[in-house]
Amino acid sequence: MASKKDTKAKVKKPAAKKGERVYITRAQIISVKDIKEEDVHVPEWAEDDQDPDTCFVKVVGMDGNRRDVYNSMVQNARKKTEIDLGGLTTKFVIGVVVDPETREPLFNESDLAVLQAKSSEPMDRIMIVGQRISGMGQESIKEIVENLGLTPKDDTGSSLPKN
Repeated sequence: MASKKDTKAKVKKPAAKKGERVYITRAQIISVKDIKEEDVHVPEWAEDDQDPDTCFVKVVGMDGNRRDVYNSMVQNARKKTEIDLGGLTTKFVIGVVVDPETREPLFNESDLAVLQAKSSEPMDRIMIVGQRISGMGQESIKEIVENLGLTPKDDTGSSLPKN
């Protein structure tokens, strides 16, 4: 004879009807794999002996921790009256590029200056993909800058007017 516990485990809830609201459980939220990832082609970063067509980085959507780290790096800019949007791109890239095997961040904030000296083309591709799979867009970046009360700079170093 099955115990009460066994019986409860075997009872299946009826399927929700179309349009019916279903509340998910803590266990469902924790167990679901919801972080998207994508390989981004970066032929500009191929070494001399590499085929540029085979050069990729692994980009992951920001989880809560990576988003917090990114927001923290942006918050550190609060001490300034202006912020370089190129710095935001690089900080975003730091937050989404991971080692494909360990899933640990490939870069950290100490790599900021080195990455800022790299070509903007692969950085832009990485940021576009990272924003898309993180559920962010240019509006999110603009909102962060505006919420910090900072004045964005264009690529010439001139302040842009706040809209």
